[in-house]
Amino acid sequence: MKKVLALILAMLMVLSLAACSSGSSTQAESQQSGEFKPSNKTLNLIVPYAAGGAVDLGARLMAKYAKNYTDIDIVITNVAGGSGTVGAAEMLKYNADGTYMLAYNPSMANLSTADKPLTYDCTKDLTMVSMMVQDQRLITMRKNETRFSTLAEMIEYAKTNKVTIGCSGTGNVAYYFPILLARAAGIEDNLTVVPFDGSSEAKTALLGGHVDLASQSYSDIAATPDDYIVLCTAGNERFSKLQDVPTVKEAGYDLEMYVSRGFAMKAGTDEQIIKYWSDIIGKVTSDPDFLKDADGLGLPIRYMDYKEFDADNKTEMATFQKMLDEGLIG
Repeated sequence: MKKVLALILAMLMVLSLAACSSGSSTQAESQQSGEFKPSNKTLNLIVPYAAGGAVDLGARLMAKYAKNYTDIDIVITNVAGGSGTVGAAEMLKYNADGTYMLAYNPSMANLSTADKPLTYDCTKDLTMVSMMVQDQRLITMRKNETRFSTLAEMIEYAKTNKVTIGCSGTGNVAYYFPILLARAAGIEDNLTVVPFDGSSEAKTALLGGHVDLASQSYSDIAATPDDYIVLCTAGNERFSKLQDVPTVKEAGYDLEMYVSRGFAMKAGTDEQIIKYWSDIIGKVTSDPDFLKDADGLGLPIRYMDYKEFDADNKTEMATFQKMLDEGLIG
């Protein structure tokens, strides 16, 4: 009996060692293949704008499809205010451990000024995860507008009449694009920019007749395009989805302004974590079903990995800083 028991114990020990060896081998193979997965079960994604806007819709669509590529849950929280700066400051309160991520736009709003000092520097305190969208900036009006029907007619009208234009907040591209256009066209005394707390509120104000125009993204109007007339886009070339709409460059104003949207984490986060989420978002943006849904929401998808987007963010912010230093904005 003792011999049988000893034999059984010996067999169990061999099986146990084999299992450990197999586990160690699998782990080693995983490390050698470059595979990595964060240890946290939840990723908290802060959207620094109100629900319903283009940034919010894009973040929620990404989170929906990310489930196909990771078992880490993505929990979204909207922290609106300050054209995205309140939510950015909130995200930066947490440790750089990969448990928090920010839906981020390179924006003039992220410049610290005497009137609006920020507690962070977006080129130093944030590290980019990936770009997901590169949207077009538009000047729109209600379809039933009768005073003008083209950009040239609007500018001519604004030379002798007051015009209001709504946008998603102060200090961002949506805010400064119409200001720079008004300066270039010589109508800055009669065109007033009215900032709202998010693009959805600006849209509501336009359609409700509370402002004459709106500075919007294509994604803001994609769901109900028949409600709007688009006077111009801010690209150097005509937008593929609005081929009949002229650019401001065609009107003689060199004001190229795109809207980049992506994700960032706190600087100092382990590069393996950054790369993990950059790769996940890369997989999402290659998913045919995601692309179909994004197109339905009017989100022009353009993916950049974490290294590309980090360089792009620094370039964009340097351009905005130069505009501020030269007195073109601020």
